[in-house]
Amino acid sequence: MKKLTKVRLINWHFFSNETLNIQNNTLITGQNATGKSTIVDAIAFILTAGDQIFNLAANEKSKRDLRGYVKCKLGIDNQEYLRVGDVTGHVALEFKDERTKTYFTVGAVIDVFGDVLPPKVLFYATDGPMVETLFVDDESRILTTLNFKKLKRAAEIYPTRREAKLAFRQKFGSINETYFSLLPKALAFKPIADVKEFIYRYLLEEKTLDVESIKESIHSYRDLEVTLKVIKQKISDLEEMKLTYEEIKKNQESKKFFEYMLKLIDLENTRSIVKTKLADLEKNKFSVDRYKKEIDGIDASLSAAEDRQKDIYAMMQSDESFKAGELFDREILDLSGRVEDQREIRQAYLERVQRNKPQIAELRQDFKDKIYDELAKIDVVNVSANDVDKTKLALFDIDKRLKERTESASKAIGKAESQKTGALAEINEIFAALKDLENHRLRYHPALVELQAKIKEGIKNRFGVDGSVHVLAELLEVTDPKWVDTVEDYLGAQRFNLIVEPRYFDEALQIFNRLKDQMNLSGFGLVNTKKIAHYINNQPNSLATIIATDNVDAAHYVTMTCGSLIMVSDVKELENFPQAITREGVVYRSFTVRSLNKNTEKPFIGKRAHEFQTDKWKNLAVQAKEKYTKITDEITRLQNENTLVGRLSLKELIEQVGSGVLLETTERSLKNAKQRKADLPTATVNELRVEYEKIKDDIRALNGQKRRLYEETGKLRSDAIKLNDDLVTLEAREETIRTEMSRMAGDNLAMEEDASSLFAKEIGNAKDPIKVELEYKKRIETELGNLKNLEDSLRQKQFKYTNAFNLGYPYGFEHMGYYLEELNKLIRSELVKYESKVREAREAAEKLFKEDFIAKLRNYIISAQDEIAKINATLKTIKFGDDAYEFIFPKSKEYADYYDMVLSDDSMKSGSEIFNYDFEMKYQRQLEELFINLAQDDLNSGGAINKFTDYRTYMDYDIKILNSQGDVILYSKVFKEKSGGETQVPFYVATIASFVRVFTQASRGNVSDAIGLILFDEVFDKMDTTRIKAMMEFIAQLPVQIILATPPQKMEVLKHYTDTTIVTMRDGKAARAYQVVSKD
Repeated sequence: MKKLTKVRLINWHFFSNETLNIQNNTLITGQNATGKSTIVDAIAFILTAGDQIFNLAANEKSKRDLRGYVKCKLGIDNQEYLRVGDVTGHVALEFKDERTKTYFTVGAVIDVFGDVLPPKVLFYATDGPMVETLFVDDESRILTTLNFKKLKRAAEIYPTRREAKLAFRQKFGSINETYFSLLPKALAFKPIADVKEFIYRYLLEEKTLDVESIKESIHSYRDLEVTLKVIKQKISDLEEMKLTYEEIKKNQESKKFFEYMLKLIDLENTRSIVKTKLADLEKNKFSVDRYKKEIDGIDASLSAAEDRQKDIYAMMQSDESFKAGELFDREILDLSGRVEDQREIRQAYLERVQRNKPQIAELRQDFKDKIYDELAKIDVVNVSANDVDKTKLALFDIDKRLKERTESASKAIGKAESQKTGALAEINEIFAALKDLENHRLRYHPALVELQAKIKEGIKNRFGVDGSVHVLAELLEVTDPKWVDTVEDYLGAQRFNLIVEPRYFDEALQIFNRLKDQMNLSGFGLVNTKKIAHYINNQPNSLATIIATDNVDAAHYVTMTCGSLIMVSDVKELENFPQAITREGVVYRSFTVRSLNKNTEKPFIGKRAHEFQTDKWKNLAVQAKEKYTKITDEITRLQNENTLVGRLSLKELIEQVGSGVLLETTERSLKNAKQRKADLPTATVNELRVEYEKIKDDIRALNGQKRRLYEETGKLRSDAIKLNDDLVTLEAREETIRTEMSRMAGDNLAMEEDASSLFAKEIGNAKDPIKVELEYKKRIETELGNLKNLEDSLRQKQFKYTNAFNLGYPYGFEHMGYYLEELNKLIRSELVKYESKVREAREAAEKLFKEDFIAKLRNYIISAQDEIAKINATLKTIKFGDDAYEFIFPKSKEYADYYDMVLSDDSMKSGSEIFNYDFEMKYQRQLEELFINLAQDDLNSGGAINKFTDYRTYMDYDIKILNSQGDVILYSKVFKEKSGGETQVPFYVATIASFVRVFTQASRGNVSDAIGLILFDEVFDKMDTTRIKAMMEFIAQLPVQIILATPPQKMEVLKHYTDTTIVTMRDGKAARAYQVVSKD
């Protein structure tokens, strides 16, 4: 052991020049303020190379300092210091190595010049015993630091405390830093009742975790998270606004549909009125024709009556008999009836022929078929008796061919109707796509969209966060426009794979597996982002180098799939690389060349994909509309032709072709009959006179009837004019309604079909169409009310949004483009970018938290446990009377969860994820609270360690006392019942045991290689004599040299256990130290 043998003090407080000879364990005693602590402080000052607070035993907040010691601060009003002017002091310690019997001296020269400059300290070490030349020059003047160096009085001189401490440690036997922390704690030792306080002050040093970098990292993460929350809030507000906007559009469409329905109802009502008017006009024409026929009949009757009247007049003058004429009368009556019938038939025939003429002309004009030319050339009016059969045969042949034509047209109409249904479905799909694109949504497979929503919902339910689930294509941007299509074709269905953060993949996988069969999830997948994090390096000129993304997982995936695929300009260069691709879509891999499928649906990648898809679907809409219109026009053409052909009624025409010849024959027969009758004799003159008068009456009656018929005919003609005027007005109205309906439907070809179908269902067969019409008008009023409320709501949301985020967008439905554009930008760009930034910041914070906080905290706790365990190992070898002591350190009851978390094996597992899911779920509250506390600005402020950063917080402390009977007693249970001195024994034992462990470690088992010096000031203050004796007997067993400073009351007991006793005394302003007892 290296033992202290001598202490030299020059100008050290009240000691002006004092040499203390020390032998082994030493007792320093004396009254208060005589210099006991002054001597102890001087020894400690050199041992610690000036790194200690003076007079700790008396006052932990002692104001003594080096200047005060050297100049001897008096603290009185008229004299602050005993020594005035420039003063130099010396403190030196002499040690003897008992193994080698050699000495060495360590000390310090202290200059205190002036009252402003800090004291200048020069530490030194020299081999050999302490000599006077270390302190004074040849003229006995005290050496200053300058002279000491100049005269080279010591072998080694150390201008700084750090250098001195390192050198002294070597001199003291390679003693470790713990000794220098224990020494001032022992000097400040006071009886303590609380085990934790003792542990904190004497055994486990205060270690402040530097959490500034963690705080900065967490602050950065929190700031980005706040920005991301703002973005998500913006998106949420805009999506809510968008829902209102879409609801307005939906209501507008409903309103538009109902208005279209009203127009359709109006059109059908107009058609119905036209139909009624036409029927009335037809009735009018029929009546006019009937009246005309009646007038013609009356005219004929008048003519016959007048002729008869003339004949009777002539007969009366001839007086001939006419009884034979009765036979002719019957014949004439029969022939007259037949003539009338045949005239009607002939008139109807001619009218039909007249009606057919414009229809045949229309058929010839619109349908350009020779059959209609043939039909037009047949003269069906002037048919002679010789031509009747020939004309009939010609018409019959045309009728047969027209039937075949209409049957073929009907089949074509059926086929066209099927095509029309398909075209309409295609149009509906196109308009649905355009509607999605209008709302800035690309047209993905419905199952993909549903799966994406299900995974988002699952992450929210399990983790309580709005985890992002992205379609890969949405995250990518091709930086070289020439390669855009090639990238789309190469990635193909992979573009629709879903990307989630690695921490959420397992949950997403469970959802995918659960839904795969139910939703037929083929054509896209879920990327295992946990397994691709190592794909970070792309080969030069690879396809991945032109695919940019802000999402780290997408970047890993692109590197994995495209990072080794080299872009070449010519197919001849393909074989120069293991994997290569040309811009034309030729891929070389595994020594095989293949061509990409150029028919891949695109684009889906990039910010302009929305613009390109919109143009593409608009072009498809134009094409589909043209196709639909073409089919509809063809159906209309075929239907019109069949309608016109059907109206010809050639079968009835064929039957009546000979009606003209038959009428002429019957009229000639009637004329002959009348002639023969006229040649017969008439009745007697008297009878003829009576008949003559009767005929005159009949003529008057017939003329009256004729006048009435003319009046009725005039009225009917007036009605016909009005009906025709009405029809012209109605036809114009019908055309106006059709134009309005066409304008209202616009490109929405399905509206006409849906409206017609609904009309047929709800109104066409309705008992009260007017009631239905009124209901639709009410619906429109309701929709208008809803629209107003929705538009007000939209404006309010727009106002709130622009005010909240300080934007200058205008308000109103018509200005939603601004908001939708911002929503698209936020989702497609800002959200992805800040999600990546937040994730990087969070992982950086978690990494620091794990590696710089959790790991250090864990190491501190484990080191503390090892430290206490080593003290316990030393205590095991020592018995104090019948008792043995052991410190126990269970996890803190208050912070048990945090203790378990910090010491959990999972907390230190390595992998792609900082903390695994089970660990996060188990310690979610603790992690969040630690994150919040570590980010506080006042953490560790004012020198106070935050409870979470002090490793000692995570354990509770007690002392287990084991007596000779084997009983175990916890100190915390009995300390209130024991005397003050008795309860302090474990603490003294533990402190001394700590020193012994340090000395043992320093000498690696050979105690003689290190010092064993322990200093106690104001020692055993509360202990009784028995305890003091026991304690000193305990110390005597140990390989230590102890210096005790104590008041005179303890001297009688302690002097028997020390080898040297020094008594300090002070006379006024001078103190002395006397060696009064030495065992030598």
